[in-house]
Amino acid sequence: MIIKRVVGLPGESIRIGNDRNVLIDGRPVKPPAGFDCPKYISQGTVRNGQTAACGEGYFVLGDDTDDSDDSRFSGPVPPEKSVGRVWLILAPRSRFGFVNP
Repeated sequence: MIIKRVVGLPGESIRIGNDRNVLIDGRPVKPPAGFDCPKYISQGTVRNGQTAACGEGYFVLGDDTDDSDDSRFSGPVPPEKSVGRVWLILAPRSRFGFVNP
């Protein structure tokens, strides 16, 4: 099973800023309360400040930004390829628990 974080929805555009944070349609994304979002590396379709369109799919990023085959390289994920949603975090132990209880 491969799990990625959905950062862009159909119709949106994604860019990774100089601060390594995600921008959706040119606006910075505010992380959920109590969650320290990863800092992403601008590679592939979003390198050097380029913007990538989600089209009809979902733009996904892996949290291991240095070594993740995600939408930066493979493009947006078509809706029919998305098969589920994370509901439990097992590791690291400091984050163990249910997602959105």
